[in-house]
Amino acid sequence: THCSHSAWNRHCRLAQEGKDCLQGLRLRHHYMLCGALLRVWGRIAAVMADVSSSSYLQIVRLKTKDRKKQVGIKIPEGCVRRVLQELRLMDADVKRRQARALGCPVPP
Repeated sequence: THCSHSAWNRHCRLAQEGKDCLQGLRLRHHYMLCGALLRVWGRIAAVMADVSSSSYLQIVRLKTKDRKKQVGIKIPEGCVRRVLQELRLMDADVKRRQARALGCPVPP
Protein backbone atom coordinates (compact mmCIF):
# COMPACT_ATOMS: atom_id res chain seq x y z
CA THR A 1 0.00 0.00 0.00
CA HIS A 2 3.06 2.25 -0.08
CA CYS A 3 4.71 3.59 -3.19
CA SER A 4 8.18 2.55 -4.25
CA HIS A 5 9.54 5.96 -3.18
CA SER A 6 8.61 5.14 0.41
CA ALA A 7 10.25 1.73 0.16
CA TRP A 8 13.51 2.98 -1.34
CA ASN A 9 13.91 6.45 0.15
CA ARG A 10 11.84 6.07 3.33
CA HIS A 11 9.70 9.02 2.26
CA CYS A 12 7.68 10.22 -0.69
CA ARG A 13 7.20 13.88 -1.54
CA LEU A 14 3.65 13.33 -2.80
CA ALA A 15 2.67 11.36 0.31
CA GLN A 16 4.10 14.10 2.52
CA GLU A 17 1.91 16.60 0.65
CA GLY A 18 -1.12 14.41 1.38
CA LYS A 19 -1.50 13.20 -2.21
CA ASP A 20 -1.70 9.64 -3.50
CA CYS A 21 1.42 8.22 -5.10
CA LEU A 22 0.90 5.07 -7.17
CA GLN A 23 4.50 4.59 -8.30
CA GLY A 24 5.43 0.92 -8.16
CA LEU A 25 2.12 -0.36 -6.80
CA ARG A 26 1.05 -3.74 -8.12
CA LEU A 27 -2.66 -3.19 -7.70
CA ARG A 28 -4.40 -0.13 -9.07
CA HIS A 29 -8.03 0.78 -9.54
CA HIS A 30 -9.11 1.91 -12.99
CA TYR A 31 -12.52 3.02 -14.16
CA MET A 32 -13.71 1.86 -17.57
CA LEU A 33 -16.79 2.49 -19.62
CA CYS A 34 -17.62 -0.55 -21.77
CA GLY A 35 -20.38 -1.47 -24.16
CA ALA A 36 -21.96 0.31 -27.11
CA LEU A 37 -20.04 3.58 -26.84
CA LEU A 38 -20.50 5.28 -30.19
CA ARG A 39 -23.73 7.03 -29.18
CA VAL A 40 -22.19 8.46 -26.00
CA TRP A 41 -18.67 9.14 -27.29
CA GLY A 42 -19.11 12.86 -27.94
CA ARG A 43 -20.85 13.56 -24.63
CA ILE A 44 -18.22 11.63 -22.66
CA ALA A 45 -15.44 13.52 -24.47
CA ALA A 46 -17.17 16.81 -23.59
CA VAL A 47 -17.40 15.84 -19.91
CA MET A 48 -13.74 14.84 -19.89
CA ALA A 49 -12.79 18.18 -21.47
CA ASP A 50 -14.80 20.05 -18.80
CA VAL A 51 -13.24 18.18 -15.88
CA SER A 52 -9.72 17.59 -17.16
CA SER A 53 -7.60 19.50 -19.63
CA SER A 54 -8.20 17.07 -22.48
CA SER A 55 -11.08 15.47 -24.34
CA TYR A 56 -8.80 12.61 -25.39
CA LEU A 57 -10.48 9.25 -24.74
CA GLN A 58 -8.07 6.41 -24.09
CA ILE A 59 -9.13 2.99 -25.33
CA VAL A 60 -8.00 0.24 -22.97
CA ARG A 61 -8.30 -3.50 -22.75
CA LEU A 62 -7.94 -5.65 -19.71
CA LYS A 63 -8.43 -9.11 -18.38
CA THR A 64 -10.60 -9.46 -15.28
CA LYS A 65 -9.83 -11.71 -12.33
CA ASP A 66 -12.14 -14.34 -13.82
CA ARG A 67 -10.14 -14.13 -17.09
CA LYS A 68 -12.75 -12.29 -19.13
CA LYS A 69 -11.48 -9.70 -21.58
CA GLN A 70 -12.93 -6.19 -21.68
CA VAL A 71 -12.37 -3.27 -24.04
CA GLY A 72 -13.56 0.22 -23.25
CA ILE A 73 -12.76 3.83 -22.48
CA LYS A 74 -10.59 4.58 -19.47
CA ILE A 75 -12.28 7.17 -17.25
CA PRO A 76 -9.96 9.17 -14.96
CA GLU A 77 -11.00 9.03 -11.32
CA GLY A 78 -11.74 12.76 -11.24
CA CYS A 79 -14.24 12.40 -14.10
CA VAL A 80 -16.19 9.36 -12.87
CA ARG A 81 -18.92 11.25 -11.01
CA ARG A 82 -19.61 13.63 -13.92
CA VAL A 83 -19.58 10.80 -16.47
CA LEU A 84 -22.15 8.88 -14.39
CA GLN A 85 -24.33 12.00 -14.14
CA GLU A 86 -24.16 12.50 -17.90
CA LEU A 87 -25.05 8.87 -18.59
CA ARG A 88 -28.05 9.12 -16.23
CA LEU A 89 -29.23 12.26 -18.03
CA MET A 90 -28.87 10.56 -21.40
CA ASP A 91 -30.77 7.50 -20.14
CA ALA A 92 -33.62 9.65 -18.81
CA ASP A 93 -33.79 11.50 -22.13
CA VAL A 94 -34.05 8.24 -24.08
CA LYS A 95 -36.80 6.96 -21.77
CA ARG A 96 -38.76 10.23 -22.18
CA ARG A 97 -38.54 10.01 -25.96
CA GLN A 98 -39.65 6.36 -25.91
CA ALA A 99 -42.60 7.18 -23.66
CA ARG A 100 -43.65 10.03 -25.98
CA ALA A 101 -43.44 7.75 -28.99
CA LEU A 102 -45.72 5.23 -27.26
CA GLY A 103 -48.16 7.95 -26.17
CA CYS A 104 -47.55 7.35 -22.47
CA PRO A 105 -47.55 10.16 -19.89
CA VAL A 106 -44.05 11.58 -19.62
CA PRO A 107 -42.58 12.29 -16.17
CA PRO A 108 -40.69 15.61 -15.89
